[in-house]
Amino acid sequence: QHSRYFNTSSSSSSSSTDASVLLGVTVVLVTCSYREREFLRVGYYVNNEYTAAEEGYIDAETSGPPPHPIPLDMVTRTILADKPRVTKFPIPWTASEEQKEQEEERIRRQQQQQQQQQ
Repeated sequence: QHSRYFNTSSSSSSSSTDASVLLGVTVVLVTCSYREREFLRVGYYVNNEYTAAEEGYIDAETSGPPPHPIPLDMVTRTILADKPRVTKFPIPWTASEEQKEQEEERIRRQQQQQQQQQ
């Protein structure tokens, strides 16, 4: 069985957003959980650059900062979809595995308490 989820939300106003927040490198994280336990995390690097059609890329060091508010049609977003960062976490998938994990955790805590008492 496959599940699909779609999330849509309204964006914030670009007129009140500082260029340092809107432009640059950020990350999009997708996480997958089962029984409230994360088992997979996929991260994609995203770069937002200000471009001007007639001038090409505007480098803040040589051309000064972009205008405020930033015209969003002049922002280019590049997602490095071909290089995702994938992290897997082992989790208990069945009730018996979860019980085993809980018992192991209980034993670890007892051992830590015994070490602290010594």
